[in-house]
Amino acid sequence: RELRKKFPGLTILDGVEISCLEGHFLVFVPDSDARFKIGIASILELRGLVDSHKGILIWAHPFYMSIVGCLFS
Repeated sequence: RELRKKFPGLTILDGVEISCLEGHFLVFVPDSDARFKIGIASILELRGLVDSHKGILIWAHPFYMSIVGCLFS
């Protein structure tokens, strides 16, 4: 919050890693008061919450072998 006050023209994002059924995701939001509940079931639910806070969602570990859809040949 101090940095936001000191640099009002700079967008500073708060970030957190959240686990869903589909894997781990990095969430960045410009709203420092944004709260995400524990136990978000799916990426669709998380995407909706991130969108509602005008945030950014990034798949943290897209090539983990245990995640469905990640296969090396």
